[in-house]
Amino acid sequence: MRDRVVALAIAGGLVVGAVGAAAVAFTGGGGGPSLPRLPVAAPAISRAPAGRVPAHLVLPTRARVYRLPDRADAARVMLLASVLGADGPAHHGAGGWTVGSEPRQLRVFDFPGLPWRFGRLAPEVIGCPATPCPSGRFCAQVCPKPEPLTATAARATAADAVGVARRVAAVTGLAVARTDVRQPPDLPATVRIEPLAGGIPTVGLDLAVVVGADRQVAYAQGYLGAPVALDRYPLVGVKDALRRLHARHGLAAARVTRATLVLLASRGRLVPAFLFDTSAGVVPVVAVEARYLAK
Repeated sequence: MRDRVVALAIAGGLVVGAVGAAAVAFTGGGGGPSLPRLPVAAPAISRAPAGRVPAHLVLPTRARVYRLPDRADAARVMLLASVLGADGPAHHGAGGWTVGSEPRQLRVFDFPGLPWRFGRLAPEVIGCPATPCPSGRFCAQVCPKPEPLTATAARATAADAVGVARRVAAVTGLAVARTDVRQPPDLPATVRIEPLAGGIPTVGLDLAVVVGADRQVAYAQGYLGAPVALDRYPLVGVKDALRRLHARHGLAAARVTRATLVLLASRGRLVPAFLFDTSAGVVPVVAVEARYLAK
């Protein structure tokens, strides 16, 4: 009986020890829960002091990371094709999906974010025939420039173009943050849409739609599928973020006027970043602490 009690006590101790070890593994030995490293390179840090931090720069201390999808099913591809105007069945081959034929073909690529492209931005360029060239000599080859894409009828209004672009955005699985429309003289309207993820603007996932005179999509490109929410990661402080910014080429003396939290598309993830408005332009800087980034 005594041996049985001892055996049960030892077994119980092993169970408690295992639970304790699991708890230590989960917490990383103290502090918050352990987080996997992200497949994103840690940014360089300037050795110079960050300088005085503008009082209005108040940034969050934690933010969520998202994983970008890299596989699409036929149903989602066909839904996008129907909105764009690509006719025919969906075929999956090396590299991704295709629907229809040129010039109104949709291609969805099997890469993180599922980038896709529809139509042709300019008329197809046919290579000019090569002129004979004596052996051992270099002969210049001159080909005529292709004709630019021009409107052949009354252009779609800005409101029409935005409406068409938003219908495309609605089937991509990405929420809309901001819409910008441009109508150069004698050219179709081009609409650019910045998507949201978790209510935060993204950088690198823009949707662009060129709308023809008949309110049909002449060309479009974007990303397909909603990002998958992962863990929340701790972010660097404002001073460290500024040191990362100043380490970028040509930005050592840049004056910062504004900073906002965005999600930067990088290596299959949407990574929290600070988008700085500077005297040298708008620059995103990865904001996750270096210990959670690839070395």
